Amino acid sequence: MRQFALLLLTTACLSCYAEGLPPPESAKSRNDKIAGVVTKHAETLGCSVSFDPNNIVLYRLNQQVVYLALYSADIGCSGGMGMNRPVIAVLKEGAYGMYFVDLNYSSPAQTSSSFPQVVTEIFIANGELWYKARQYEFKKDPRCCPSLKEIGRVRFENGVWSPIPVKAGHP
Repeated sequence: MRQFALLLLTTACLSCYAEGLPPPESAKSRNDKIAGVVTKHAETLGCSVSFDPNNIVLYRLNQQVVYLALYSADIGCSGGMGMNRPVIAVLKEGAYGMYFVDLNYSSPAQTSSSFPQVVTEIFIANGELWYKARQYEFKKDPRCCPSLKEIGRVRFENGVWSPIPVKAGHP
């Protein structure tokens, strides 16, 4: 069985070589490339960029397969506590296995300000895009550490990524 798997992988790589295509890359290699592009993009827009490479998901947007990445940044470098906000970036694969940010869907203005300030995760469940976040319980939470958990769906409508919080029935 092991030999068959090795033969299959070798055949796949050789067929890519014969067609002039790069061999399939690993998910880690792909995510590392995407993480570099997202970080550089975010740093051109703001300061205090925070990006977890685990927040990269494969998604179908307008009949195209793209990658979505969630990062947080202080857009415009205004400084101060609590100035970071979540931003969703859309990435596409270009020539030679390189990735680029699709600016038609990735402007910070296209991520609704109604998202919680601390979005910790995006993921796909039942074919839909979801988020996990934390909200502040203002009477008891310190400014650093929101404690109330929130989960919801994300929808792209009228050119904007918008949250739809849900209380029950989530994945």
